[in-house]
Amino acid sequence: MKKDLLKRVVVSMGVVLLLGSTIMTFGVRAQEKKAPWAGKTVKVLAYGQSWCFHPLIRKDGTKTPLLLEFERNTGVRVDFEFYDEDVVRTKAMLDLASHTGQYDLLASEVWLLPGFAGYIESLESYIRDWQNPEYFSLSDFPAASLDACRWKGRLYSLPIYEFSAGTIYRKDLLRKYGIEVPVDMEEFTQAVKKLTLDTNGDGETDIYGITGRGRKGEEPTITATGYAWAYGGSWFEGNAHTTYEIEERKAKPTVNTPEFIAGYEKYCGLLRDYGDPGQSNWSYVEANKAFSEGRAAFYVDATTLHFVLRDIVRETGRFDPDDVGLAPSPVGPAGRHVQSFWSFQFCINQDSEVKLAAWQVLQFLASQQFQEAGAKLGSNSSPRLDILDSEVLKKILGAEVMATLIKIKTEFTQSEYMPLVPEYAELCDILGTAASIVISGEKTTKEALEDANKAMYEVMEIGGYYR
Repeated sequence: MKKDLLKRVVVSMGVVLLLGSTIMTFGVRAQEKKAPWAGKTVKVLAYGQSWCFHPLIRKDGTKTPLLLEFERNTGVRVDFEFYDEDVVRTKAMLDLASHTGQYDLLASEVWLLPGFAGYIESLESYIRDWQNPEYFSLSDFPAASLDACRWKGRLYSLPIYEFSAGTIYRKDLLRKYGIEVPVDMEEFTQAVKKLTLDTNGDGETDIYGITGRGRKGEEPTITATGYAWAYGGSWFEGNAHTTYEIEERKAKPTVNTPEFIAGYEKYCGLLRDYGDPGQSNWSYVEANKAFSEGRAAFYVDATTLHFVLRDIVRETGRFDPDDVGLAPSPVGPAGRHVQSFWSFQFCINQDSEVKLAAWQVLQFLASQQFQEAGAKLGSNSSPRLDILDSEVLKKILGAEVMATLIKIKTEFTQSEYMPLVPEYAELCDILGTAASIVISGEKTTKEALEDANKAMYEVMEIGGYYR
């Protein structure tokens, strides 16, 4: 008992006393016979090899020096399995529900966390007893980032990749036409109208004022409902946004209220009236292409797209990549900024037989070392404040841009604008499909959202929320 307690204290401090041992880059290398995680293999189920894990895994699947160094220092072998997002979600739920423990560390997302709860480890005891401060501290993350990793007040995951809502815009067009960066929705609407341009006088629009997502399914929901939030709307009565709040209050869907309809109409109406005619079928891929090819002036979406679009513009050469600007999303009539939030997280399988080894890997993914490696490649997606405020990103993306991003994350991000419920994916599909229908002109916003409200109620009723 005393020996075990001593071991825990020593490891939690990140110090292991060994004859001839030396301090390593990622903490102190434990003697393999004594470290409870040494010699273990951690199987990681993930997606995002090309945009999140490139500092660890090359395109050909081989491990980079950074990952190999982690394995040497800890004695933990890390085996990644990468699939498309939908495949990962299905595999994760099957593994968790069947209690097979095939994967030790699983990719999760803020909106999927409720469905994983009950199958994954709470991290409270790991942080209390086994945290290595050389990897991370909870104070490294904004409050909204950690809130997105909690369920019923307990921390179940750690964020490794994240975005909030931002206004991405063409600096050169604003300069040319004497337009200030819009702050509120009225200014934004006027700017979008002014920058819908026929540049050669042939009667055809050459530059659209805005681009965005409109494809049926989940794509538009993350931002369209962010507009509704800016107008004072919420998915459920009283903004009940967790399973237990909805159950306790028997909160009904409210996507047919005047506030929600007004915000949804603003999003859909701008894309319908001042965007490319094909946008009701567009995902972020087509929207990115339109902006990077110089065919759109504004794009309110994920802040991560700022650095992505700069890189694409640099390759296409259509305009100066330094003219890709980033500003906070517009403020709506309710005094709230438009939201578009997503958190990519990892959690430990409750059925894993190597939980402490998985904890070492999870800490590493949340660490400054791994996050800084991504920043050096130009990524602004780290949830860590020290990385966002680092000289690395200031040099690549500019101090002004990074100061804007930090302000967005710490002051304007409100992850509660969408609910944390196991039924999220189904509800998301209903609302995204409604947006596509409105953008295409098949139905009015009121008609589409009345239908959506009924469909959402049916889903929640089947889920037993109103018994």
